[in-house]
Amino acid sequence: MATNNDNPFGDYYADMLEMDPQMAYLGTLTNQSFGGINPVQQKRARDYFANQYSNIYNEYLGQKGREYKQRMDPSEMTTFSDFLSNVPFTSRYSGITPYQRGMSTQRFAPSTRYIFY
Repeated sequence: MATNNDNPFGDYYADMLEMDPQMAYLGTLTNQSFGGINPVQQKRARDYFANQYSNIYNEYLGQKGREYKQRMDPSEMTTFSDFLSNVPFTSRYSGITPYQRGMSTQRFAPSTRYIFY
C-alpha cells in the first residue's frame, strides 16, 4: 500500500503554486486579504494589487537573494506562498494616495470647461 512518502508528486497543490507564482499571487487576492475595509474598497484593492504582481514578486526575489547571500539551508528558505502570507495588503493599500485607489472628487467638482472663440 502506498503512503504519502511514496507519492512521487509530493504535495501536488503546494508544488503547483510554486511552479506558477502568478497563480499563487492572484489566489491570495481574496476578500480575506483586505479585512476591515468595505466591499467597494475591497474590489478596488483587488484591482490595484492585480496590477502589482511584478513589484511584489521583485520584493520576493530580493528576499530570496538575501537568503542565498546568507547561505541558508535550502529547506528553510522562504517560498513565494510563505512570502505572500506575510505581505500586509491592507496597510499597503491604505498607504497609497486616494487617486491611486481610484477615488476622485471630479464627479462632485468637475473641471472647468473653457470655450475660446
